[in-house]
Amino acid sequence: MNQETPHGEVRVRRKRKRSRSKPSAWWSFRIEIAALFFFALGVFLLLEEMEIKETLFKGVVNGFKAISNGFVWLLHAIQHIFERFEFSDLVGFLFIMIALVLLLIQFRRSLLTHYAVLDVCPECGGELRHIHRLPFQRFLSWLLRLKIRRYGCRDCTFTGVRIRQLTHHR
Repeated sequence: MNQETPHGEVRVRRKRKRSRSKPSAWWSFRIEIAALFFFALGVFLLLEEMEIKETLFKGVVNGFKAISNGFVWLLHAIQHIFERFEFSDLVGFLFIMIALVLLLIQFRRSLLTHYAVLDVCPECGGELRHIHRLPFQRFLSWLLRLKIRRYGCRDCTFTGVRIRQLTHHR
């Protein structure tokens, strides 16, 4: 970029060369190191006396046994829970969960209605600036899937929030 001085002279700015440090030995020889590693591994596998196929098979079988034992334990735990409660208790619990979800939906709607607009300070008409949210506001934003932004007035001590729906970009 050229700049003109107050005396009418043109001063030419030179681009600075970026100082590049030397690449590390690992970066310079990464292909050779990988080739050496695979060569050594191949020689080891040709000369070793282990039964890798059998060892891998036993490991996979033991892994599946552990997973199936975990499922059996989970089913026993669920069966134990169902044996302790009556059917009416489970239906009652389901109705309580439905009521809580409905209340959360209504709470979300009221938040969107009451806190959708916040452009200027309602107390003094001053300009607002974005400030960090409180931990509770972060949790509420996550729980209700809302975009909650907190603002503070530049001129007075007012702080408030603006709440909008999340926009999903595809």
